[in-house]
Amino acid sequence: MTHTVYYDRFPQSLSVLCVYQSNAELKAADTDALARIIAEELARIDIPLKDIRRQLSFDTEENCEAQHGGRWNQRLQ
Repeated sequence: MTHTVYYDRFPQSLSVLCVYQSNAELKAADTDALARIIAEELARIDIPLKDIRRQLSFDTEENCEAQHGGRWNQRLQ
C-alpha cells in the first residue's frame, strides 16, 4: 500500500494505492472489504474521504512490469 497527496489540497487530493503481486491475486481479493477498512481507519484518525472509490485504487506488480518496466515512479505520475 502506498499513497500520493498534494498537501495544499489535503485530504481531497489523497490517493491510496493497494498493490498486489499478480492480476490473479487482485482478482481474488475482496477489494470492497478492503476499501471499507481503509476508509474506516482513515476516518478514525480524522482523515475522512468523500468518495473512497475515487481515492482508492488497486494495481499489480505484474501490470507495472508489463506496462512500465517495473518503474513505479513513472506509473504513479
